[in-house]
Amino acid sequence: MRLPVIIALPAILLLAAAVQDTSRDIVRGFDILGAVYKNVLSEYVGDVSAADLFHAGVNGMLKSLDPYAELIEQRENSDVDALSRGSYGGLGIKVRTSAGVHYVSDIYPEVRSLTTLRIGDELLAVDGHDIEKEKISDLRSFLRGAPGSNVQLVVRRAGVSDSLALVVQRRRIKLNPVPYHAVLEDGMFYLKLSRFTRSSADSVRNILRRVLADGEVRGVILDVRDNSGGLLEAAVALVDQFVSPGTSIVSMRGRHATYSRDYPARETALDEDIPVAVLVNNRSASASEIVAGAFQDLDRAIIVGERTFGKGLVQTLVPLPHGTTLKLTTSRYYLPSGRCIQRFVYENGQAQDAGPQSNTDTYSTLVLNRNMKESIGITPDVLIARDSLPAGLRCLSDNDGIFR
Repeated sequence: MRLPVIIALPAILLLAAAVQDTSRDIVRGFDILGAVYKNVLSEYVGDVSAADLFHAGVNGMLKSLDPYAELIEQRENSDVDALSRGSYGGLGIKVRTSAGVHYVSDIYPEVRSLTTLRIGDELLAVDGHDIEKEKISDLRSFLRGAPGSNVQLVVRRAGVSDSLALVVQRRRIKLNPVPYHAVLEDGMFYLKLSRFTRSSADSVRNILRRVLADGEVRGVILDVRDNSGGLLEAAVALVDQFVSPGTSIVSMRGRHATYSRDYPARETALDEDIPVAVLVNNRSASASEIVAGAFQDLDRAIIVGERTFGKGLVQTLVPLPHGTTLKLTTSRYYLPSGRCIQRFVYENGQAQDAGPQSNTDTYSTLVLNRNMKESIGITPDVLIARDSLPAGLRCLSDNDGIFR
């Protein structure tokens, strides 16, 4: 009976040594990092801002991981507010980038009559900061802020020879997760879902309950094209409305049990049998892909459109001192068939496209046993490529000319 104990002892000792080595490396890293920080501030020949140096160090650390890791300052918590409260302080515009140019692609209805911005305006500078070389993901920190505060913009407008200097007031912008819905002539109910916030599932449920009660709807079309995601729980709550309680919708797996969880359906479905179609494109990501992927794996809906972006990572907001928040990738999510649709592998912060041939694992849908591939986003059941558009519209779409 002593033999198992004797065999296990070396493994336990090796594990203890590994933990001790890791702790020693962490302490050593903190010591050196603090010493570098102190010496640069006190000895460097030029003027150095302590705050700028700190942010450069933190940003360098996080950029070595993936594009989703970031330190959110207290003043930049508008993204958190947008997801949790469904509102934020900002200009009420959508910004897209084409050929390195940031431009206004849409203005929310509630501010159209109040702003001097126009759809198609190219954004050049914000509060004196040149943003032409900024990534679109970083623009929110410049444009958002406290409602009532002003932001100074420099824009270039079509038909105007000189750039324009504008002063625009930030307002409390309420996000409408369902900007449009209608019962079409053929009895199909169309619903556009623009984002997954804490209120989106309730909004969809209330709308669906109302239209389904009329008894005239033959099917549902959920449009998540250009929907870049949001809260995982909101995606689960949407699928929950169309499947039976206990049905597995998605699971997430991380290094620790804290970040590992299964998400089954819990509510009584509004309708488990009504036909459903989900519209997707290459800008459908994250929570949108959970919805499309769960419906596909469960053979509960037909997926129509383009292959989706392929984001199978889950971020967690970790509270830090001084009102800051760390957004960190802590899990991967897995669809009911067991597949993960994460397309990119990140090495030293650089994305390597996994590609359709990098993973030969095949998964089957749970009812019809259709084969599905991993690591390539969600491949629609009915593929409608962008080049199926008429040549004129395709040219406008590819060059974002529709918005300019």
